[in-house]
Amino acid sequence: FAAPRARRQLVYGRDVGTVSVQPGTPDTLTIDPDAGGPAASFRVVDPAFTFRSLRGNAVLRWEYHPGSTLYVVWTRSAASSLSRGAIDFGDDARALLRGPAENIFLIKVNYRLGI
Repeated sequence: FAAPRARRQLVYGRDVGTVSVQPGTPDTLTIDPDAGGPAASFRVVDPAFTFRSLRGNAVLRWEYHPGSTLYVVWTRSAASSLSRGAIDFGDDARALLRGPAENIFLIKVNYRLGI
């Protein structure tokens, strides 16, 4: 924060200090809190990540006889994660559709007895 009891936040690299990425270590950020002042710089692991998830359901309901129904249900679930924090819709969609997924099929039949 900018001062005690203040609501304004200071962001490293924008309001105070510097944030840099060293060549060859893209997952590590070097932070200098006072931009060349007496405080020592320190390194942190880049917290950016990408999590992809796709869930889909399809339900078919057929009343083949009055009071008798057939249900066919399909559920697909796929997920993956990367350490990079970039979003590329085309790449992410292809990875979810081609990657490992969990498919569940369910069939339920109701039959009305004419008693």
